[in-house]
Amino acid sequence: MDQLQFILLDASPIVVEEWKRAFSQHVPDVIDRFLIIQSRLEDLSGPHQQFDCIVSPANSYGRLDGS
Repeated sequence: MDQLQFILLDASPIVVEEWKRAFSQHVPDVIDRFLIIQSRLEDLSGPHQQFDCIVSPANSYGRLDGS
C-alpha cells in the first residue's frame, strides 16, 4: 500500500485548482499520494495512460454491467 497513488482528473482548471488548494489545506501529510491533472481522459499521455481503476460520477447508480 505504500505505492498507492490517486490520480484526480478534470478538464476544468477551476476544479483542478480547488482540488489542489483543498488537499494541501486539509491533508498536507498525504498530498504526495495525489496527482492532480487538468486534462480529458482521452488526452492523457505517458505514464498516466495506465491505471487499475476509474471512479466516475457518471456511474452514480453503481451499475457494473457496462451500461
